[in-house]
Amino acid sequence: MPVDIVAAKRHLDEQGYALLEGVLNTEALAQVRIRLVEQAEAERAEGWAVSYDADSQGVLNLLNKGEVFAELAESSPILGLIEHVLGPGPLLSSLTANIIGPGTKAQFLHGDQAIMPPPWTYPTVANVAWILDDFTASNGATVIVPGSHVHGTHPDYANPPETVPMIARAGSAMVFDGRLWHGGGENRTDRRRHAIFAYYCAPYLRQQENMFLSLDAAVIARASPRLRSLLGYTPYLGKIGIIPR
Repeated sequence: MPVDIVAAKRHLDEQGYALLEGVLNTEALAQVRIRLVEQAEAERAEGWAVSYDADSQGVLNLLNKGEVFAELAESSPILGLIEHVLGPGPLLSSLTANIIGPGTKAQFLHGDQAIMPPPWTYPTVANVAWILDDFTASNGATVIVPGSHVHGTHPDYANPPETVPMIARAGSAMVFDGRLWHGGGENRTDRRRHAIFAYYCAPYLRQQENMFLSLDAAVIARASPRLRSLLGYTPYLGKIGIIPR
């Protein structure tokens, strides 16, 4: 489905997020979701799954776990929106999955820029939620506070603001400013809700996942020049990340 980049950038600026419908076609969506479910099941069976509660799970370091995930990380026009938020040369900070199971309670509201002390006068991180199951008001859809990125600080937890669920069809992607207040919703259904989060940062920040130590050599060998740049294998402005003799 064609993406109206101009409208998406305007919505990002004004509301702190942009929802892109149908970024993944039916075949691509199926491939990504099947590979994620297989990986999550394997990690549970082998006893090293990252569990949030009885039926929720995180799957980390996805670049090591399937080429379909790398395609998400360097997807266009998503990167154009990330660069609109962060400027040229962003880094992929992490690529993880969040599987919210039945009965999982809502996550606390937060901004992903919480790694920096406020005030957050400009964004240094941005996120993309790749929606692999329909996001509904009852299955744990990410909830947001539209426009909250302009506050430049944490929510008032004593007086939490009203949130709205991000209702969207599977195959969509939501790009959002790292200052936007958001959180995982409560899953009141009997099925798991799958999503992948591609987290990006400005090129002068340290990445959440240590790509240089965590990635398999085969992943680096087959990575496109664009992906290598996103991982930090290309010096930034010829000054940061150089490899001197």
